[in-house]
This record gives sequence, C-alpha cells and structure tokens, in this order.
Amino acid sequence: MKLGTPISRRHFLVAGAAAAAVLPLRGVLAQNPPGNKAKITLSRDQAHSLFKEVAAWIHQLKIDAECMAVVGDRPVEGLSIFIRGECARLLGVAAREFDEPRYREAVLASAKLLADRQLPEGVWNDGILQGNIYLCDSTQACNALYSALPFASNSQKRLFLTALDAFANYLRYGSDTDPSGMGRGGSRGFLYPDGSVGLGYRHNDVGPNGLSKPHLDATPFPVASGIVGARFSSMYASLNQNPFFRAFSKKSIEWLSRTGTTGEGYVRYYLPPRQVKGTRWELALTAYCGEGWLWTMYQTVDGDEERKRLKDAARKWIDWIVSTQNDRGLWDRGDEGNLDRSPLAPLFLMGYHNLFGDREDVVAALNKFLANVADPARRDAFFFMRRKRSTVFTGLMLAEYLWPGRVFGKTTSS
Repeated sequence: MKLGTPISRRHFLVAGAAAAAVLPLRGVLAQNPPGNKAKITLSRDQAHSLFKEVAAWIHQLKIDAECMAVVGDRPVEGLSIFIRGECARLLGVAAREFDEPRYREAVLASAKLLADRQLPEGVWNDGILQGNIYLCDSTQACNALYSALPFASNSQKRLFLTALDAFANYLRYGSDTDPSGMGRGGSRGFLYPDGSVGLGYRHNDVGPNGLSKPHLDATPFPVASGIVGARFSSMYASLNQNPFFRAFSKKSIEWLSRTGTTGEGYVRYYLPPRQVKGTRWELALTAYCGEGWLWTMYQTVDGDEERKRLKDAARKWIDWIVSTQNDRGLWDRGDEGNLDRSPLAPLFLMGYHNLFGDREDVVAALNKFLANVADPARRDAFFFMRRKRSTVFTGLMLAEYLWPGRVFGKTTSS
C-alpha cells in the first residue's frame, strides 16, 4: 500500500497516450553556430552504416526473452532490466528510422515483459541480485516502456503508461513495506526537495567487516540524481508536462553540480565522509549524469536564462571528460567496468555538441573516439561489437550524431 497521495492517472493516460505519438523537443539545437569551424570527420554515410550494424548486433541479444542471449561476453542472469532497457532504447530508434518490423516487435515485447515484472509498488528488482532495488536500474527499465509507446496499440499504451505512472508515484511517495518482501521496512519516497535522490534497497553492501545485511538505503546517492532525478523526471514530464517532475529534473542537475561533483569535475560515488572501496567509477558516473543533463536540456528546459544556467552547471563535467581522454581516443580508467561504459562519455559530448556546438575541444575528442569506432582493428580496445554495454552505448552515440535528440525523446526537428 502506497504512502501519500497518488498521482492522478486519468489525465496522465489521456495526455500521455497522445504525446506518445510525437514527443516534442524542448531544447534548441545549435544549428552550426558561427565561430566554431571544427567538424565531425566521420561521414554520415559511415555513421549510418555503423548504426545499422549495431542495431543488428543488439537485436540478436533477444531483449524480448526472459534471459537475454550471450553474445561475446559473460552471461547476464535473470531479467537484467538495466541493459534490456538500454537495448530497447536503441532498437526503438532503429525501428523508427528503418521502419523495421522485427525491431519494433522486439521493443514492444521487451516492454511487455518489464511491465509484467514490475512489482505492485511500481518498482523493479534489478534482475541480478534478489531484492536489490536500484532506482537507477529501474529508470533504465523505463527506457523500454517509453521507447515502445510510438509503436503501441491503445491497450499496450495503457499498460506501459500505467507502469511509468506507478514508478513515478513510488519515487515520490514510497511504500509502507519492502517491495521485495524481505522485511527491510517501507519508505516515504526517494526524491528530496533539494534535488537529491535516494538509492533504493540493497541486497547487501560491502562494509569494513564484509557484507552487511540487506537494508533500505534512502540516503542521497549522486548518480541517482542524474539517472532518476534528471533523466526519468524529464522522460516522464515529456509525456504529461507534470509540473513536479519538470521542476525536479532541473533541481537534480543543479544539486549534482553544486553538491554531487568533486572539485576536479567528476561526479562522486558517495557523499563525504562515506567512501567507495575498490573500483573507481568516476567516468561512468559522470557520463551517466551527463545523459540526465541531456534529457533535461532536450525536454524540460524553459527559456534562455535557464538554458544558460544548466549549460554552466555541466561545464565542469565536460571539461573533466575532455581532459581525461587518452592518446588513443579512449577513456581507460584502469579497469574494465569503466572501459565497458566509456562510450557514454562521447554520447554526452555528442549531445552537448548538437545543442551548443561551441567547443572545438569537444569536436576533437569526438573525432579521436570515432576513429576507433570506424576502424575494425581498433574496436577490441573498448569492447565494441563484443560486449553489450560498450556496443549499445556506442550505438546510442551514433544515433545522437545522425538524429540529434532522438535517443532523448525528440521526434521533431524544431
């Protein structure tokens, strides 16, 4: 049973279903601004061919199956809501651009699978660890629901929109009990007035004495402000113009820039004094939050003053990402986890370039990375066309180059 007052569904289902056919662009594209002579060197024909190759590779993963196929890397057990949602997002673009029925059917089936697996409270177990409710992964599951809307029948739209509504409701109001039934207690929501967002429920955590018991973790988690606070809020508001979520998307970006970012310019894993042990995730976290910023810029930004303020908020992330690219044009932070997700960095840069087009160093970084994408002999260095994450994120970056804003819900050119 949910705490608080639930969001009304009547206006959501009507407005949302209508909006699903055309999701408008709220930001303004740069349109080749004067003064920036740098150009992307990869031709559009090359990019188009590469994107088609990626879409075919992603389709063979069988995102509509209970357990996705193993192609080139270790298997992912269970539902795998995170990577399934990202793959549906890419295939949704491919289905629209190529009018490809098999991609459309895969997106619809994956959305139906995820809607059916949603817990009654409106959230998902992450599909990897029993009882692990990671709100960032639940947001990425929502990608499949959102991406399926343009292809859905009226009954399918009602199912998908109701699932999105339920997740929004859970984020705001929580539930009386642990959604997974593991006795970890209820929550009163995870969205805080300053724009910060809680993590969710942990199956376990690594502490000084090993694994702790499963528990609720509602403390502000920086990357959740980027993925849940900015990304989901903008996605949801693009469907129904919900005023709370429109405003919250921008609050989350400003909180991240003010509190969730280090002096060096990357997004923190935890807020001080808490520290992460083991792998350092600065690249992945910063790029994930950059995606949230792009969703906000494309969908919920209002007016030139706000656009400038949010652009300024992201400057330190852009600076840091550009400065950490290596001579090979990659972002190798010394571990496979970051390298596997490293194409998120050029996705962020490509979106920034499409919106503003005012930094030659951004274009130079993109060209260095794209040289690796275009050369089959250099792809193994960042697992492209070998692993799911690297391949889908590279594909999304190519889609952002070809159709600015499309992977962030934009379907119109102005």
